[in-house]
Amino acid sequence: MSTYKLHTNKTWSDSERELRETFQKWGVHRFAIEPNTQSRNLNSKYLIGTERAVTVRYWKAARGEPEREVVLSLDTQESPALNLRALGLCLEEMRMLDVRGIGEVAASAYMQLAAPKTERDPYEVLGLRPGADAVLVNAAYAALAKQAHPDKGGTDVAMAELNAARDALLAKATAA
Repeated sequence: MSTYKLHTNKTWSDSERELRETFQKWGVHRFAIEPNTQSRNLNSKYLIGTERAVTVRYWKAARGEPEREVVLSLDTQESPALNLRALGLCLEEMRMLDVRGIGEVAASAYMQLAAPKTERDPYEVLGLRPGADAVLVNAAYAALAKQAHPDKGGTDVAMAELNAARDALLAKATAA
């Protein structure tokens, strides 16, 4: 799946100012913008995925409900500034859905979509520390497979996760 790449001359400061304006228009008074890098790198396109990540937190009340925290994170763009810009554009569109009176319809539609599948870290799945050798990987797999196997009361999903974790770590151990 290809990811849309945003291109703009807007800086981090431009996007931050526009996001503040969006929140002000939307009636959101509590929010936080959290880059995952130092301020000197906000416009850099030479960062790894986790360093490019930006998280925006805001607190908003839905009609007749108490205020709750909403957390949005993005790391798919080439720089933290571009990730903030993309989040800002998304939040402005969400605000406009509310202005048009169809925010609840959009929220309902999104709630019906399947959640994206995320894979857990293979070390976490097998209960190992990073760098474990093939012997430890196989031992942990054997112990956990006794519980996760469908014939022993486990599930196909749990067993598939164990198999994938073992295979990934054995491949890594062999390549090292």
